[in-house]
Amino acid sequence: MADNSTCIEPFLKCCQETSNCFTDCTDGVEDMFSDSISGQLWRVEAMLFVNAILAGVMVGIGAYGHRYRHYGFTRYLLLGATTLFLPIISYVLSAFGSVGYEFDVTIPSQLIATCRAYFIHTYMVIVSICLVLISAINTSPIVATDDREDRSIHPPFELLVQGIWIVYLARKSFALGHNPRLIVGYMQQLQVENDQHASEEDVPPPAPLVVMGEDGHKLEKQPHGFMFGKNLEEVQQGGLVTIDRVWQLENLFLKDICLSFALFKLLRCRYARYKLTNVIPIETFKFVRNILLKDGEHERAFAMIADELSFLHDYYDSPLLVSYSDNWLVIVSMIISLLSVGYCIFVGTDIITAAWLKSQDVNKDFGNLYFDVVPVLLLLVFVAVAEAKDIASHICSNWTKVILTCRCVRRASLKLSPVLPKWVGFLLRCRCGRLMRHWSDKMRQSSLLVLPGSGCLLRLLDRKKNVEVPTAVKACIIDALRSTSSEGLSKGTTSLRQSQDGRSLLWACNNGKGTSDTILVWHIATAILEMRHLHHQPDDDPPLQTLHGGRSFSVSEKKTAATHLSHYCAYLVASCPELLPDDDACSKYLYNKVKKDTDRALAIGSGTPVSPMSPEAGYRQLIEMLGATQNHEVLKDAAKLAKQLGEVAGGEEIVWELLAGFWSEMVLYLAPSDNLKGHLQAIDRGGELITLLWGLLTHIGIIDRPGDTAASASATGV
Repeated sequence: MADNSTCIEPFLKCCQETSNCFTDCTDGVEDMFSDSISGQLWRVEAMLFVNAILAGVMVGIGAYGHRYRHYGFTRYLLLGATTLFLPIISYVLSAFGSVGYEFDVTIPSQLIATCRAYFIHTYMVIVSICLVLISAINTSPIVATDDREDRSIHPPFELLVQGIWIVYLARKSFALGHNPRLIVGYMQQLQVENDQHASEEDVPPPAPLVVMGEDGHKLEKQPHGFMFGKNLEEVQQGGLVTIDRVWQLENLFLKDICLSFALFKLLRCRYARYKLTNVIPIETFKFVRNILLKDGEHERAFAMIADELSFLHDYYDSPLLVSYSDNWLVIVSMIISLLSVGYCIFVGTDIITAAWLKSQDVNKDFGNLYFDVVPVLLLLVFVAVAEAKDIASHICSNWTKVILTCRCVRRASLKLSPVLPKWVGFLLRCRCGRLMRHWSDKMRQSSLLVLPGSGCLLRLLDRKKNVEVPTAVKACIIDALRSTSSEGLSKGTTSLRQSQDGRSLLWACNNGKGTSDTILVWHIATAILEMRHLHHQPDDDPPLQTLHGGRSFSVSEKKTAATHLSHYCAYLVASCPELLPDDDACSKYLYNKVKKDTDRALAIGSGTPVSPMSPEAGYRQLIEMLGATQNHEVLKDAAKLAKQLGEVAGGEEIVWELLAGFWSEMVLYLAPSDNLKGHLQAIDRGGELITLLWGLLTHIGIIDRPGDTAASASATGV
């Protein structure tokens, strides 16, 4: 080393004067320098490439939809990405900091620090680390809630500095963090004023539900929450926006989205374990019921509840929504995102230019330039996509529409000019399609009996597929709810009691067994009847007047509603028994037992092909096979029920009328639940029809099923 060290000083002097670190050095120093740095750089570059892939996973899952982080494979994929990127960054920093010190302690660190190759690698490492951290921040949920909700999610320790200020503001906000306590107190305050000004109008007036503007008012601490220190009229004049003021607008969509937002705040009170029926005035329930159950507007009702659950999902599972604790935070967030996109474009251009110039250099380099450039460019694309999505989310989200609508309401109350910039009007009219829609308007289907095509007899198949929720399903559910909500929910018995044919089927509902038994009996019977009427032509359907006295339904609409709800309820028993009234373990055991018995029963008769049979002959053979003495009681009851339905006077029209009425009432009976955790998990997965009905029933005052007592401890956790 003595000979080599003699050229260090001229080497350093050369490094200061020219870009070539090896011009005047001996081959020994060059080899020593190259060997010591190349291996480290290759490892660092490989780790940077892996981190780019991990960042792509985080951004991809986050950009495509946060609900996918709750599915099995993507959940573990995202968990692995978010877990590994920090150790990799730590390794890169520690490894890169040690580069150049391994070959000889007598060679000064300036030897490396002055090399242009080292500077390029250093620049790439720093940029990569910054971009990966930005990607992680964009996909890390930061939720600030009331302590009663037990849902607060703070940023990871490594990202605490970036999120602590926003979390602090949101936690202290009565519009976000302490909202349930204020809403409950406000409802009690509203109850007192309603008692003093009782109304006997047939059509209830718009309820003054809180939309926005809770912060900035004097509040008084009460035993069950907070109340406004002034009367409500003075509070509204001070900037509180309520539904009765929004209802003066002409735009129906804006009124509906604000009502969904107000209902979302009420639903948060339920997650804070308040009993809503004890705090919400009767007049409020009447108003909401009048809106949601209006005849012929079932699509509107489902859309409003879907938007409400979307607000709930965004609040509990979004990395950005705490920025809505104050309007200026939204603006700052969008400015930061725009600057980030601009930064990505600038750095990307700079890197491409530097890489091109470096490729023209014939001097010796270390590592591989492409392993530096490609990961960084990928990271720049990922960050730009994530930031662009955040900008689009802020601009197109329903949260922004609510904020802008409330500003319009405030301007109107102050008698200011109603003229708005064109871009504001555009945003208020924009519905954004699928970009911001969380609920996909689909329902899963599962069936024990799959109808044959042209091959063998019905075979057992536990299939689970997603289908669009038909309009007929929504219409039948709202129609059933309109007639049964005042009488209490039932397991399908209310509609059956309205006709002699229906009363003869009550035994299949009141069999003294669990709800899951009833569902499977009626599901198998419905599938048998579906096979019998497989070749029905819907074009010639005469309209039928519903049993509940509402709109008219055709035979095909009734059949569509009955079969889809039958398959959906079977799916609930098979895959979501925790949302049903029965013990989930018992429901799973029953389903598997019936499934096994059905397989055995159908296997016995599988030698006779169905293709030569008429639908009527296949129907009778199924009844005979499933009704055999050795079969499970559910199969025998299903065969008995299917035979009885097939003998109903009036034929196919009356059969599907009875089945549609039964299944509409059954799915409504299943919806009320205290399993808040289960429904929140369903919302995280993208939503379930039963969860949407759960929210709908909550807002018209139906919290429990008839006969329900206190919920079990396992069901009440949040």
